[in-house]
Amino acid sequence: METRANYLLIGIFTLAAMLGTLGLFLWFAKVEIDRQYAYYDILFENVSGLGAAGDVRYNGLPVGQVVDLRFDEADSSRVRIRIEVRADTPVNTETVAQLQAQGVTGVSFVALSGGSPDAQRLPDGAVIPSERSALQSVFEGAPVLLEKAVSLLEDINTVFDDANREAIATILSNTASASERLDTTLTNLETLSDDLGAAAREVAEFTDRLDSLADTAETTLETGHATLETARATFEGANRFIAEDLPGLTADLREANATVTRVLGQAGEDLSQAVATFDDVAETTRTMLVSAEAAFTDAIETLDRIDAAMVSAEDTLGTARQTFASANDVLENDIDAMITDLRGAVTSFTGTLDRASDDIGSIAEEARAASAAAASFLETLDTLVTENRRQVSDFLALGLPQFLRLTEEARALVINLERLANRVERDPGRFLLGTNTPEFRR
Repeated sequence: METRANYLLIGIFTLAAMLGTLGLFLWFAKVEIDRQYAYYDILFENVSGLGAAGDVRYNGLPVGQVVDLRFDEADSSRVRIRIEVRADTPVNTETVAQLQAQGVTGVSFVALSGGSPDAQRLPDGAVIPSERSALQSVFEGAPVLLEKAVSLLEDINTVFDDANREAIATILSNTASASERLDTTLTNLETLSDDLGAAAREVAEFTDRLDSLADTAETTLETGHATLETARATFEGANRFIAEDLPGLTADLREANATVTRVLGQAGEDLSQAVATFDDVAETTRTMLVSAEAAFTDAIETLDRIDAAMVSAEDTLGTARQTFASANDVLENDIDAMITDLRGAVTSFTGTLDRASDDIGSIAEEARAASAAAASFLETLDTLVTENRRQVSDFLALGLPQFLRLTEEARALVINLERLANRVERDPGRFLLGTNTPEFRR
């Protein structure tokens, strides 16, 4: 029995399988049939790591691929590449292209960046300006930078040779020794200040005590002065009595004595007549006796006044004696104590001044030694600078600017490495494998 095949169904099934396979391939390739593209040219001096179908990114977003690489016809030292990007990519006159590395495999991609919204859109087929990336600048300038760094290190080694190291070590040792001596000097000055403070306090205490002693002596002198004034008044009264009253009293006594003597003489001579004239003589004698009695009474009163004056003088002299005794006690006791305290204070102050003079001498010697050490340090430093003036000048003129430039470039390198690490963290799969979209054109 012959089997009849339905060729129409077989053909339809075969065409459907082919179309399904083609659609599956297109789906896997993510090809969009209706997408529009724009083409631009870029000129680079070096395109190491960049190949056909290389990735093109605008501000980090994939927007197309590289479709052609060739030498520039006008300048063979430059490479002209053509990129294919989506038509809606905002490429304008301010857009700049850079060649950046993708991962650690050395594969590069074209990075587009820049451009304000108000800038004019770049027409299809135009040339996008290019510039070096920071990583390219670092890699290209790395040999020169390393050479300059090596030269700088050699200059530094030349400056800091063994002799200079020994000189610097000597300077540091002298500085440490001077610092220790300065500490000792400051300690001695502090001790001297304490001694002077103690001496000042002792002098102040002595001054206070001397003030009290002066007050006491002043009071004693005032009392003695009053006593002397009283004694002077008493002596003046006694002198006035002796000068004024005593001569009259003496004259009266002498007159009374002369009268009695004369009366007795006359009585002896006229004894014979006394009997006859007894009454007259008795009367006369009575009168004379009354006069003598009055004279003796006056003499007795005068002697009483003299006794009273002498008693007052004795009292005054007793008071003066007590005053002088008090003054003698003050002079014998307080003055001795005061002189003793004064001598002790003077001795203490003299000892303090002697110690201060000794300390000042040691301080002066230590200051002189510190000054000598500082002078030696300055002389050594001047010798060091004089001997290495050319190396220091070369370092300041050449090495230091190069070192600063090295620092700036290293800082830029670190920034670029941080950016690279951030990109790797965002999309490690794209960084390691890349996205090589196959060419497909309408």
